Amino acid sequence: KKLLLIFFIGYLFSLTILMEKLLRFEKDSATTLKDELLYIPSTKLLKFLAFGHSETLADLMWIKTILYYSEHFLTDVKFKYLEQLLNLTTDLDPLFKNAYLWGGAAFMYNGAPITSEAIEKSNKILKKGFINFPEIWEFPFQISVNYAIELRDYKKGALYMDKAAKLPNSPPYLKTLAAM
Repeated sequence: KKLLLIFFIGYLFSLTILMEKLLRFEKDSATTLKDELLYIPSTKLLKFLAFGHSETLADLMWIKTILYYSEHFLTDVKFKYLEQLLNLTTDLDPLFKNAYLWGGAAFMYNGAPITSEAIEKSNKILKKGFINFPEIWEFPFQISVNYAIELRDYKKGALYMDKAAKLPNSPPYLKTLAAM
């Protein structure tokens, strides 16, 4: 039992160090955001280290994601690792609905010009969310807006608007928008 206790304490200590490194932003004056090096562990590694508590690690990665986004939103408006951080968060906790919805908006409405690459990243995280939450109308609605308004692909936009309108609890006006 003593050996197991020592192992468990060592494990907790190692996990604490890993989480501290994940959540800390280096504020060294010699390092600029241009030179930023961000370590993002694999989902497989984190699930192994979590011992069945991957939702807790997803919450920590969510905090890391928000801190990362805020830092870049206020400085260089470049989000090189945002997709990886969001995917890691949602891979650790596939039922983290707000991470998908926030991510869909964050790729596009972040102070930088909206590009087709940003729209595709937005659609990718929203589609991932829609797979895990097929009853939530906000996912196909946001995808529809991305296609129809931002990419001017009215055919795909209409397809997703129709999906959104047919879902339970969708607002009645979606049926009108889908019919247009």
